[in-house]
Amino acid sequence: MNRKLARLLAVCAVALWLLSLAGVAYAAPAAQGGDTGLQINGAVFNLANATPGQTYYHRMVVGSGANSPALDVTIEARGFGETLDGAFVPLPPEQDKSPQSARTFITNIDHPSFRLPPGGSVPVTATIMVPSDVGTNTRYALIYISTAPVAQGNGIAQILAASVPVVITPVGAKLDATGAIQDLTVSPVESGKPIEVLTTVGNTGNRHFKVQGKVIITDPAGQTLATVPLPLTSSSIFPMFAQRLMASYTPVGQATSLQPGTYSVEADIAYEDGSPLGSQRTTFEVKAPYQPFPGVDDAHLFIKTFNDEEPGTVDASAKTDVIIVFEGTGKVTGSVAIGKYLQEPAGDPRFEARPGDGGMGATGLNFVGVRVQGFSQGVAHFTMRYTAPELGGVDPNSLYLAYRDGTSWRKLTNLSVQTGAQAVLGDLPVSALAAGPLIVLGGSGAAPGGTLATLWPIGAGVAGGAVIIGLSVGMVVSRRKRG
Repeated sequence: MNRKLARLLAVCAVALWLLSLAGVAYAAPAAQGGDTGLQINGAVFNLANATPGQTYYHRMVVGSGANSPALDVTIEARGFGETLDGAFVPLPPEQDKSPQSARTFITNIDHPSFRLPPGGSVPVTATIMVPSDVGTNTRYALIYISTAPVAQGNGIAQILAASVPVVITPVGAKLDATGAIQDLTVSPVESGKPIEVLTTVGNTGNRHFKVQGKVIITDPAGQTLATVPLPLTSSSIFPMFAQRLMASYTPVGQATSLQPGTYSVEADIAYEDGSPLGSQRTTFEVKAPYQPFPGVDDAHLFIKTFNDEEPGTVDASAKTDVIIVFEGTGKVTGSVAIGKYLQEPAGDPRFEARPGDGGMGATGLNFVGVRVQGFSQGVAHFTMRYTAPELGGVDPNSLYLAYRDGTSWRKLTNLSVQTGAQAVLGDLPVSALAAGPLIVLGGSGAAPGGTLATLWPIGAGVAGGAVIIGLSVGMVVSRRKRG
């Protein structure tokens, strides 16, 4: 479905709603590459079948983007560390306690420090000597490349850094890629927020590996509520370290709210090849009925589920004034929940706050929460309708859709105001709807007085809506002529 067809379907749905109103009177730290940061050519050294007693060389090129300032660069050997989210941590000698460390194998760096001009590059060679008694375990280290603090303005400075993994596997190594689930916890359940299941998987062997899996959530009666996949980790889990995998579940597809009780969750973890690593089970409490949008009553809550099907057009206009046309999702098994608030719900920044304070500095008219569960690909084409009395003093031509993204507001893309159809259109990636953002129809200014627009907005801009709106405009004009 292309964008034009998606918008046409959405506007047609609004037009059908307008027909139903007949007879009702309405007055209408820097990455390892980039144009401004460090650029590393040779960003990993993975040596297989290393010969004990042999010397090896790793050649890199350290550069900077054309728009980067001059950089004072330092390069040194560090121990290998890893955070629970899979990020590398360069460990200084006093913290490098792993028996599988290769830090001391890096015996020389020919350019340990230098000044890098904007857009410049410097070749660097690291000398790596494999001891004769290296043993049979894989060994790990990091070549840590960092800069002196770089001024960012307003008294802020930033250190640019990159870590080059060094992985050395000796000839005849005995590889033991094994792990275990160390912990399984569930975040406190709070209405309107995802239920987060955290599974910590540790490496108990001598070789790095990736994992995948799933989390199964069951209700107090033992019925499965959801199976949430855990995709393959983007980085490996290294010996002596662990990663924390998060499964996020929002029960938007339930016919009724989750009721208080004791629920169960099971984490099943497998290696990259699908062989099982282990499973663990725990329970969690729902202390109060869970609602996807706290403060929204059933009269203004719309929920639709999908079972191996394309979501297509979701018409929630009767309860929420919203129509969504999903495009590019493919077949999904999941849910969408849409709830309309009668006033702006709690949360900062407020929509009417000044842009410098994170708001939009405009008047909010309609406040809607939208949350999807079970799919994240594609685009959501929004149509949010309004009536002329809702505008108050807001100019209909100033209307737009925006959503609260963390601590700031952002406008939807491809915005379009269809004043004749009394609707505003805009697009959001489906991935942005997983957190259940607040979406607002707002605007500013005053509608011009004494014009036809004060009785019925004109300018549908789409053929399907223009025919219907044109008839209405014709009736208003004829009444004026007879008067």
